[in-house]
Amino acid sequence: MATEHWIWLSEVLSKPSRSIKPLIDKFGSAENFFDYCKGNNDIKAPITKRELDRVHKISADDIYHILSRCNELGIEIIPYTSPLYPERIKSISNPPAVLYSKGKMPDVDGECLVTMVGPRDASDYGLKAAFSLSRRLAASGVVIVSGGAVGVDGMSHRGAISVDAVTIAVLGCGINCDYPKGNAALRDKIAQNGCLISEYPPDFPPSKSTYPARNRILSAISCGTVVIEAGIKSGALITAGFAAEQGRDVFAIPGNPSQPQYEGSNKLLKDGAKHILTAADILEEYYPVFSQKIDLEAAAKIKNGSRDYNRVLLEMVNTKQNPETKIIETNPENLIKQPDIPLPQDAKTVYESIKTDEFTVDDAVALSGLDPSSVLSALTELEIFGLITSLPGGRYKIS
Repeated sequence: MATEHWIWLSEVLSKPSRSIKPLIDKFGSAENFFDYCKGNNDIKAPITKRELDRVHKISADDIYHILSRCNELGIEIIPYTSPLYPERIKSISNPPAVLYSKGKMPDVDGECLVTMVGPRDASDYGLKAAFSLSRRLAASGVVIVSGGAVGVDGMSHRGAISVDAVTIAVLGCGINCDYPKGNAALRDKIAQNGCLISEYPPDFPPSKSTYPARNRILSAISCGTVVIEAGIKSGALITAGFAAEQGRDVFAIPGNPSQPQYEGSNKLLKDGAKHILTAADILEEYYPVFSQKIDLEAAAKIKNGSRDYNRVLLEMVNTKQNPETKIIETNPENLIKQPDIPLPQDAKTVYESIKTDEFTVDDAVALSGLDPSSVLSALTELEIFGLITSLPGGRYKIS
């Protein structure tokens, strides 16, 4: 298996392309196809006209430049036929000819991977939910996957990193591109705790087409995709669509129908996505399959993470290098004293009214002054944020 031939084929094929499987079926390898094309002006191959036009345009210098950059930057090249290439990605209709990876890729096919998606300009609620869910899932042994961007992506990765767990970022540009700007430190941490993956060469810039193409890998690599928030035109819906097409699970957090950031999420639920309120909803789904990988006790014991979340926000403010700093409107010096940021109002009212470590729904109703329906919704939100834990007999405990 000559790696340079696979890089050549990757540069010939569109991204995404449905040509890779029929090509390998016909020619057996990228090297065989390269040899067939060499000096041949009458190529008969199962590729598109646009791809055919690139066959003789990709030069040896182009290929060796990519090889050299990968060696220089410590980026691993994983061809389609490599034993390191994940079967989950290979199984889709349009897998990449090559994957570029930096860090240590886990045993993708043998682990429980969950992809977290949502908008870059997520609400405070969405950011906290992404951090809290990822933190608890990662503590149990689930590998968190996201897109390395700001907003929900960044908070999902940070949730996993906060418990020193493995996380994977699937990028819509080359691994060496500083995009989004200011996220270089986060990408370095991801590579230390897991890996960065891309189908693009190291210095390939992002564009409007690279991210939708990236989303098919984002969904394929995981057992399921969790939609934190999604407007009706959200890119998260593209990933959810790929997941459904690929036979992967789709989960969504329900939201207020009057809020535009939940129009897409609620439509997913109407169309059959799995309803998620806490990390337990995901763990219960995958524990029967990954009982040797998922530690339910570790997930239950993990603390709510409010302090870690606030520390992340402080770091982002202090470095002044991340677009997510716009979500912070309070005095950064006070963040650590406010473990409930950014709770919805009813959840905040219930949380602040509880005076004992353990309580019932009736206690919460009496102390908060809210009606039972509002209290039940608030308790659900508090569980999502990891601030309370449900106990047998309809009781709850402050985490």
